[in-house]
Amino acid sequence: MYTAISRAEKITSIIEKRRPLAEKITGVESNLQALKSALKTLEENRDRIINQVDDAETVGRLREIDLATLQYKITEESKKLTVLRERFSRQTLNIGVVGLMGQGKSTLLKSLSGLTDNEIPALEGSACTAVRSTIVKPRP
Repeated sequence: MYTAISRAEKITSIIEKRRPLAEKITGVESNLQALKSALKTLEENRDRIINQVDDAETVGRLREIDLATLQYKITEESKKLTVLRERFSRQTLNIGVVGLMGQGKSTLLKSLSGLTDNEIPALEGSACTAVRSTIVKPRP
């Protein structure tokens, strides 16, 4: 029973270590949103100034500033950060195992999870774990 407890503690530890990463990403997301908002304000001010200035060179230089592309890039990076934040916020641990048939993938999963052939079959000559398997902690 000791190994099952230490295994559960290890998994909990891994999940807990991800929490600060999720919190850090939340802070970066907030900073990016503030930056995007500031760029929008800057763009509005630029457009207002363009309409008030008579100097063609100044107007040309102001139009060269590509704020829309910066806002787009911020949006795209924010989407990527959202995916990472959601991943680091999960209360599950995903393990991927890849290999040829008969190389011990099922045995490895059984040793990690403490499950048996009933839950993770390892039959000679057939692909038992060729699909995604979800192992869920039983509720008390």
